[in-house]
Amino acid sequence: SADLTSLSRTIGFARSVLTAQDDALGQAHDILVRAKEIAAQQAGGLATSTTRQQAAEEIEALERQLLT
Repeated sequence: SADLTSLSRTIGFARSVLTAQDDALGQAHDILVRAKEIAAQQAGGLATSTTRQQAAEEIEALERQLLT
């Protein structure tokens, strides 16, 4: 019937939206994990002004990835 077809399309659309959102959250998680790793590395006593500058640049790139 038409109602069943419409419901099936709605369910398919909802699944595709949820899949896209799940993928986006997975990517955001990976980016945040990397940012945490960078922060931990720079918190150690071996960080230099050069490594901190490189870390800041990578964090800025990660931030841009999150916002796009």
